[in-house]
Parts: sequence; structure tokens; C-alpha cells
Amino acid sequence: RLAHHLHAPAQLVEAARRGLPALLLIREPRDAILSQLVQEPNIAMADALTAYSRFHRRLLPYRDRLEVADFEQVTNDFGSVIARLNQHFGTAFTEFEHSDAAVGECLELMALRDTLSPILLGFESGSVGQLEMRRERRALTQGRASTAQHAWVPSAARAERKNALLEQWQAAEHSAGRAKAMLMYRTFLGYSVEARA
Repeated sequence: RLAHHLHAPAQLVEAARRGLPALLLIREPRDAILSQLVQEPNIAMADALTAYSRFHRRLLPYRDRLEVADFEQVTNDFGSVIARLNQHFGTAFTEFEHSDAAVGECLELMALRDTLSPILLGFESGSVGQLEMRRERRALTQGRASTAQHAWVPSAARAERKNALLEQWQAAEHSAGRAKAMLMYRTFLGYSVEARA
């Protein structure tokens, strides 16, 4: 079973302590925070910046026991990230094949997250298999509107909402928070295998 998708460091700390395979996804602070604020508009910019830095600072002592991958690597070449994870931990997870069909299926699953389907959530956690997930996905998508309307999925509307937050992001009052967040990002980026190679 997988622990995942929680913006809390506890599961990564525990995995590092127990020697379990764990992947830390890092993302450039501006993109990460603007994306968060689009998804959660009631969060204040200052709070999001503080949370970003606190999350990463908590993981600093464990960074050597985690596989670190940047968001761009994960979204554009996840297969090589899985290969590095396997090499790091001696595991044999199946590498993702980056094809239009595979990426399309991922985007469709993201668009269905708001259904809170126990089958899809079980698939994310590793307790439901691919065949059952695909049956559920087909059932949920019949008659459903385009995925472009959903906040989890990249879209022009989502990009517009992020652009509308840029002025707030660049405000002088957030300069210290931005600097701390960038320091954390650069520190962990230096621990991605590509940067170490």
C-alpha cells in the first residue's frame, strides 16, 4: 500500500526511518504555491509560503534516505524517476511508459478525484488493481463533462487563475517568504539524482 498526496512530511520521515522506498516530489515554489492557491483559494499567500518552507525544512535530515525528483521530471519522464527509485532502493517497480495514452489516463484519473470514488482512491493507495480501476473509470466518465473544467487538471482556465495571482506572489511583503522557499527548493534540487550525476 502507498502513502501519498498529503502535504505533510510525516509519512516521508517515517519511510526514511524505516528504510522504505520513498519519493519526494519537489516543485519550484512559485508554481507549487500558485497551483495550491488555485485549488484552495482560502489559503493566504504568506501561509502557503510558510508551509512550503516548513515542509521541506522538516525533511532536510532525511534527504539522503529519500529519492528526490523535480515536478518537471515527474511530469515529463516519470519512467526514469521510477528507474532511479528502483536503483536507490533495490526495488522493481514497473516504469511508467510516457505515451499519449498513459498520460491521458493519468489526466482523466486526476479529473475524477473530486468523485471521491473508493475504487479510485484505493487504486491511488495500492489496494485496488488496474483492471478494477479502469472499470470504475469508464463507469464514472460516462456522461461526465470534459475534464478541462476540473481544478486538478492542467487547463487554460487554470493557467489564467495562476497568472491572476502573480501580482500577489511578487508583492514586497512576501520577499522573505519567497527567499526561504527558494532556498529549500534549491537545496532539494541539489539532491535530485540528475543534479548529483
